[in-house]
Amino acid sequence: MKGLVVSNHLWNSSLFRAVIGSRLHDCEFVVFFDCPLGTAPAAHVEDVVAHVWHVGIQDLDIYNVRSERELAEEAVSGAHAGDLRLFETGCYRGRPTFADPSRTLMLVRPSTQMRLAAAQILLPQAADEAVPA
Repeated sequence: MKGLVVSNHLWNSSLFRAVIGSRLHDCEFVVFFDCPLGTAPAAHVEDVVAHVWHVGIQDLDIYNVRSERELAEEAVSGAHAGDLRLFETGCYRGRPTFADPSRTLMLVRPSTQMRLAAAQILLPQAADEAVPA
């Protein structure tokens, strides 16, 4: 598995998010992942997901690779929304839309998993508030 880092190097990493589809499994997921500093995020997540999903990298479509900082800066929600901004996938009528929790994969260290899970719990409430009835 070329490029996969499974050692303590993840402690010197950054959080990223990508949208990844598999032609073989006919699915698409929002994927959060830790990427070691100095490593190309798209190539890193490609290696990790290909291994986890048991597919060749040629069967994956990876796009919208964004760092945590970029996601926060591009979010429709303000700073008050905190980590919910990391789950924003777009905007509808001026209000944020969010990643479907059933289509979200977190390939991150435990502390980041807990942080993202805490924000993800708020998604149903945030979605109700964001989309007009």
